[in-house]
Amino acid sequence: MSKLFSISKKDLVIALIAAIFMFGGRFIPVSETSAITSYGVQVLMIFIGLIIGWCASSLFWPSILAIPALALTPYGDAAAVIMGAFNNSTILMILLGFICFAPMSSSGVGEILCNKLLSLKFFKGKPVVFIMTMYLGFFILSGQGAISTPLIILAITLFGDMCRNIGYKRSDLFPAFFLMGLIIAIGCGRCFYPFVGWPLMTVYTLSRLGAISYPAFWAMVIPGTVLFFALYVVIMKLFRCDFTPLKNANINVNSEKTTLNTYQKSVLIYSLVIIFSLIIVGVFGKASGNSLQQILAKVGIIGVNALGIFFGIILKSDGAPLLDMKKTMNYVPLDMIFMFAIAILISSILTAEGTGISAVIQNMLIPIMSSTGSFGFILILALATFILTNIANNMVIVYTMLAIVGSVFTVNPGLINITVAGTMISFLGILGILLPSASVYGAIIYGSDMTTSKTCIIAGLSAIVVLIVIAAVYMIPIGLLLA
Repeated sequence: MSKLFSISKKDLVIALIAAIFMFGGRFIPVSETSAITSYGVQVLMIFIGLIIGWCASSLFWPSILAIPALALTPYGDAAAVIMGAFNNSTILMILLGFICFAPMSSSGVGEILCNKLLSLKFFKGKPVVFIMTMYLGFFILSGQGAISTPLIILAITLFGDMCRNIGYKRSDLFPAFFLMGLIIAIGCGRCFYPFVGWPLMTVYTLSRLGAISYPAFWAMVIPGTVLFFALYVVIMKLFRCDFTPLKNANINVNSEKTTLNTYQKSVLIYSLVIIFSLIIVGVFGKASGNSLQQILAKVGIIGVNALGIFFGIILKSDGAPLLDMKKTMNYVPLDMIFMFAIAILISSILTAEGTGISAVIQNMLIPIMSSTGSFGFILILALATFILTNIANNMVIVYTMLAIVGSVFTVNPGLINITVAGTMISFLGILGILLPSASVYGAIIYGSDMTTSKTCIIAGLSAIVVLIVIAAVYMIPIGLLLA
């Protein structure tokens, strides 16, 4: 540590490197005939600087540094950058979600619930059973639309606290692997049905080119996800994730922390009402439904969180408010919120029309993919989708890949199996987990206080390899066989 700077020399070097990338892109000469524009190069360099800063040092200062860096690009001034970063309902949803469920952590309710869960005889001495049960449970709940972003935040926070309470350290591999698996289970659950939600925007888009086979879709997604869980647990063992604290959890659990007092019971009831309301809104809210469904859709997840905060502030138990805002701010990770706001913005700009990057992606992939067979085409499509969705905005990448499928189909319709191609785009296009900028899932994992950038990258790369193997060995072949 120096006398002048409050961060280490290592972080100073990282900050200097990140700053060179972020502000140096505007000085790189770009040919007028280049597909990637000068704007695209500048944004790409800022993105690289952000990744270096986020993964090697901090979530907060790189996000702040990106504001003036983006202001010097054609995107707009600093005010426009701030507006673009925070003009997103997901950011507000995350912020309100952290505030809404802060009493679960501050009151100790979350710790007690995890202790009770670990004390169940069904899980006694069976860490693999516990892990698989959690993964399957979150996969199924997510598939029914019962898990919203605030509940994902709550789950990761509670299970992160659980890992700490039973003896894991932040630098251990197990918390990152376990939490990464939960996030992937929730992401895979989004693809449970081919005719609603995310698949409706992806798989069903290709129905104009041919019929979608629902049996083939389900045969790929559901068994494929279960196979992932099983192989992922094997990989956890190969990486020597220590299962011992989880195996001995019922012994390590403090018996004094398994009983709720009056205040904690009130907090639990308050939180359960919010959770139930979030599930009701997520499952039944529909803008085109009946009057009640329309009201639920209008209130939405953000409205439920807002009402939850309101009632948490005005309601008291044992003389104390259920939601104390002074205590609550200690449980709101502003670094993660800023990081995710900038991540959403930069990933959207990366593939915007003015950068030329999307055109380059299409020009590179179409000739390669057109020269392969049906299996090769879909495998390359799946790999490209998966890799790029972990770098740029997944919606843009998914629609770029759908455009590639449409372009190749007009020339060689026999090359493409619409169901399999659409399913792989949908399934892998939602799993942005490797980098904090990849998606809200990636941001939540990196924002957990039980993970580090190093453990997240190791767990993320391992999960990516497993998912690619499952896609190549099982999902694509079974899809081509049945569709």
